[in-house]
Amino acid sequence: VPTEDRSFALSFAFAVTGSVSGWSTMCMNIADLSRYATGKRAVVAGQFPAMPIINTVVPLFGIVAVCAAKVLYGTDDWDLSSIFVHFPAPVAFLYAVLTAVSLLACNCLANIVSPANDFANLLPERISFRGAAYFALCASLAFCPWRVLSTPDGFVTRFLVAYSGITGAILGVMLVDFFMIRKQVLDVEQLYDPDSTEYGSGYNAASFLTTALAIAPCVPGLVANLGGFELAPVWMNLYGTAFFTCLALAAGLLLPIRKAMS
Repeated sequence: VPTEDRSFALSFAFAVTGSVSGWSTMCMNIADLSRYATGKRAVVAGQFPAMPIINTVVPLFGIVAVCAAKVLYGTDDWDLSSIFVHFPAPVAFLYAVLTAVSLLACNCLANIVSPANDFANLLPERISFRGAAYFALCASLAFCPWRVLSTPDGFVTRFLVAYSGITGAILGVMLVDFFMIRKQVLDVEQLYDPDSTEYGSGYNAASFLTTALAIAPCVPGLVANLGGFELAPVWMNLYGTAFFTCLALAAGLLLPIRKAMS
């Protein structure tokens, strides 16, 4: 919302960042899902028609439901499950079950496959995909999701925007590395070679340093947001657009850092 010290353009940028943040993880781990496709056409056929439709229809239903609840029940709670208390018990139970099933199906696909692959790849000879998936589920409890989702402000500005700075920086590194450095060609054998000069002990130091430096300018705004105090507008604006800020910084820093460390 535009204010005296925030223009419409900046407010719009904040809103876009909040919207993009939720999908920033999928920007990076889509390969964890597309790897099971039969080919590029299958990937396009699955995503091109489905993503625009789903991401238009589902939010539209949410907006309509909240507006209707405001008119009928006098509540404008952003959590749709709070509306169920106004329904007859059998109907409320049915909607609760459907909501739980849809959330479970969505999160098992979007938020379990990728971390399970990541954890399993740390020690593939000892960690199975199933074990890594169970570990990811247990580790997710450490984030206290019931507290994250307790308020829309906490969910968007303190959780989504915060981690979008990290995902934005990583995505910036990935894009520059794949398109500008690798020229869209990956040496698969080198990725798994323990003696590779590109990946010391399996890690690319330049990429890690770039990611950390790209995230750094958004840290003061994050701390201020968590602590409930204000900093100079420049820090709060950098944090409010964390995904794009960190992505741009990482994309611009990777090549100079690689050159300096070579």
